[in-house]
Amino acid sequence: MRSFIPIVLIVCIFTLSGGCISHSDLNSTPGLDDPVNSNLHTNSSSFRNITDMSGTVVQIPACPQKVALFSGPIAQIPYILGVSDRIAATTPGMKQSLLLQEIDPSLLNLTDVRGATGEVDYEILTITGVDMVLCPPLDGQLIKKRAKIPVVVIKNTQGDSFKQIVDQVKFIGLVFNQTDKAEQYETFIHRINDFVSTRVASIPDDTRLKVFCGYDTSHMMTYGNDTFLQERLNVAGCKNAAILESPNNTVEKITPSQSEVTMEQILAWNPDVIIIDSGSPDEIYSDKRWAPINAVRNHRVYVQPQGIFKWSRPNAESAVFYSMWLAKTVYPDRFSDVNLSDILREYFKEFFNYSLNDLQIEKILRGSYSSNS
Repeated sequence: MRSFIPIVLIVCIFTLSGGCISHSDLNSTPGLDDPVNSNLHTNSSSFRNITDMSGTVVQIPACPQKVALFSGPIAQIPYILGVSDRIAATTPGMKQSLLLQEIDPSLLNLTDVRGATGEVDYEILTITGVDMVLCPPLDGQLIKKRAKIPVVVIKNTQGDSFKQIVDQVKFIGLVFNQTDKAEQYETFIHRINDFVSTRVASIPDDTRLKVFCGYDTSHMMTYGNDTFLQERLNVAGCKNAAILESPNNTVEKITPSQSEVTMEQILAWNPDVIIIDSGSPDEIYSDKRWAPINAVRNHRVYVQPQGIFKWSRPNAESAVFYSMWLAKTVYPDRFSDVNLSDILREYFKEFFNYSLNDLQIEKILRGSYSSNS
């Protein structure tokens, strides 16, 4: 059922081959709010200058056609923009996505040119003949010293907010001359999150449920209130159990980014809901250490979904769906009219030009794409 949200349809018509644009179009293309990403202009018929996300001005092809992309979470963005066919080299991490393999079987044929961060095979990178590299800062520094290939730095951190995710998509949209498609993504994510926020707005603060996101196989890795997860929980109308309150009621972060917590801390927080990203709820229900916790006593332990990439990490897909899935899971009565399967179908058709089947949707919502099940 899709009638619960006003649907905005944006039809993008590309008059030039591959979505490339002319010099006049480049000069009039609007930049991002961040001034780092707003400086785009041409300097010749074949190249243009763009300011990357590290603030460096880089000369890149006017219409990049053969690109090396280093970053697992960001790998889905070229698909969202409709330029996945221009990715010629990547990392093994991008190719490990089981759902992405199903959407694009040719993914497995891409050349691996980097293992872990900083471990770049410069010989293979050169042989691939890529005309540009999109990569994190450390890789960028090393490649600039060893290879004469334009390097455009992209950034992603555990603090990535919705705005930062949108800015990543819009920035890569600028690189590939796909600003209209990037704005289409921005419209979609705002439509979903605005709807969720409106639905939970009337929940009194003292009745909002405490959620503990227990990640990794131990279920004791979590994110504090200085990370992307806090914003996702806020939109869903939930409280982050992993926040310590001092005697004067000021909130203190438990850790920057992700950290492992103790069973004693979890027992003290006594969350109403527990979200895990591996294993099954039965592991927690059968473990006596967890038994006193409200979420366990009330059988409110859930495995989070996973599609292209982990929803426990900041990325373009999880930014769209995590808060809606969580709100519907935690407050089912408020979202009884929401069919998440239909929204998943709409998203993948609109941005991946791919029709998910029922089994794929079931596996996404069950979190099965995190394994070979």
